[in-house]
Amino acid sequence: MKNNDFKINFTVIGVLLITSIMLMITMFFPFFGEMRFIFGSFGTGIFFVSWLIVFIDILKHKVYNRQFWIISMFALMTIAPIVYLIRRNKIILE
Repeated sequence: MKNNDFKINFTVIGVLLITSIMLMITMFFPFFGEMRFIFGSFGTGIFFVSWLIVFIDILKHKVYNRQFWIISMFALMTIAPIVYLIRRNKIILE
């Protein structure tokens, strides 16, 4: 992986993002009862911490088309961080 100055593994951040989205989706299913609000709150918290880590990484490094990634982080909050993590090694300029 290029740019090893980031101490957290991006695979872990990707798993946290996907898990948090799944936990937030459980809020809409009454099958989980009262636990759905706990799952949803926990998922929302994990999502925003992971989102913030990815956003700081975009600001910290020289990224190809940085304005696009910043705008997409706000416009497509659930999809953009996952796509960024997949494409990260190809879009960071050296």
